[in-house]
Amino acid sequence: MRLTSEQIDGVTSQFEAQPVPQDNRLLAELNRIFGEHTFFLDNSGLHIVEKLDEPEEPVARKVRVVKIASWTDPDHRTLAAHRPEPTDVVINLDKAA
Repeated sequence: MRLTSEQIDGVTSQFEAQPVPQDNRLLAELNRIFGEHTFFLDNSGLHIVEKLDEPEEPVARKVRVVKIASWTDPDHRTLAAHRPEPTDVVINLDKAA
């Protein structure tokens, strides 16, 4: 799921992570591997968000953080992709940053 800048602010205000900048040279490769998403990095690895299944909501208002890669070294220089791991973190995109 690709987010607007306002939605990114909402995520980072509720989840301690940094978005991968749109001008990052690796973004094209991430999109090729994982699809079109806004990617977030934290101390545990690389994450995306996916909307929760709420049929009564026509627009995604709540999203779940999903970990898709983990750091393989203590210096956080190398990531290893793995099966998506849904976390317990649910973000309310309606909450202002």
